[in-house]
Amino acid sequence: MYKLLYLRIKYLNLFFIVTFFQIKIYIKFYISDFSTMPVLPANSKHLSHDAHPTNPYKNDIVLSYHDYLLRTSDVALLERNDWLNDIIIGFYFEYLNQQYRKDNKSQLLFIGPEVAQLLKMQDSSQYNIFLDPIEATNYDFIFFPLNDCDSNEAGGSHWSLLVYSRMEKMCYHFDSSSGINGFSAKKLARKVTKYFLEKQERKYIEMDCPQQNNSYDCGLYVLCLADIISRHAIKNSKVSDCDCSIVPEMVSKKRSNLLKLIYDLKTKLINNIHVKNYALSLPVNANVESISFLISSRISQAPFSPLHAKPHSIGLPINTCEKIRSTKFVRKCIKTLYNSKKII
Repeated sequence: MYKLLYLRIKYLNLFFIVTFFQIKIYIKFYISDFSTMPVLPANSKHLSHDAHPTNPYKNDIVLSYHDYLLRTSDVALLERNDWLNDIIIGFYFEYLNQQYRKDNKSQLLFIGPEVAQLLKMQDSSQYNIFLDPIEATNYDFIFFPLNDCDSNEAGGSHWSLLVYSRMEKMCYHFDSSSGINGFSAKKLARKVTKYFLEKQERKYIEMDCPQQNNSYDCGLYVLCLADIISRHAIKNSKVSDCDCSIVPEMVSKKRSNLLKLIYDLKTKLINNIHVKNYALSLPVNANVESISFLISSRISQAPFSPLHAKPHSIGLPINTCEKIRSTKFVRKCIKTLYNSKKII
């Protein structure tokens, strides 16, 4: 019995010794393998905080405004000197639409960048699909934010503004980097005039306007030009003699003004939602995202616009597909649930 116990202990010790040497050899090999790897410099792009964010999946909703959903990454473009994407430009154009309708100045129509891109890539014979539902022919002045992307792939690096004046039967192009968007502007203007005038005519003027002194403010120039030209058009019923000299001064303040506008609208939206909180049994700190989630859990599928289905297939500049659950949709669901006295 003792002899058997001795043999077991002996073999157990041998097992531990062999295992130890295996682990030692493995560690030595592992370390030597790493020692042959190149050492990345401190400024390597592989070590960039942008390439490896603390939480790459966190991109919270900041504001849901009609058809536009602004996320943290969109708003961040306004907090630094960066290009504006189609979400920011589309949001502001929708804001202008709402403001002018509220003031009973419905002769102005601001087209979103995703629709403008579609129109540029489509034949004018298809324009009725996009413009008839919004009764575009009833408006006197129509604003198109224009991107220089001329393919079916996502891209583009410059924004300019094309304005169609029904009163003057003319397209006016305003470009803060003169010449860059000329080809795209003429292409769209030719199709737009054919749709509105029902005949092929050259109705296009390249307007003199202030020029940007950097590579990233083109989007801001489009928004400020839209502000100035729309006011002038309402007052004078024409675009041709609009004085845009104040635009550079407006551009210098536009980022901070847009940030204030976004957070003011967010505060107003949250306050409106709080009115319904009691009836809907929502928490006091409920926001648009949580309400959208709760509503979507009661509804099989939220409505999607066919225009947003495959943005990459129509050459949209940046993530237009984010515009899915709008404030309008959320409010409609809230109203339905409130009226039927259903509790989420």
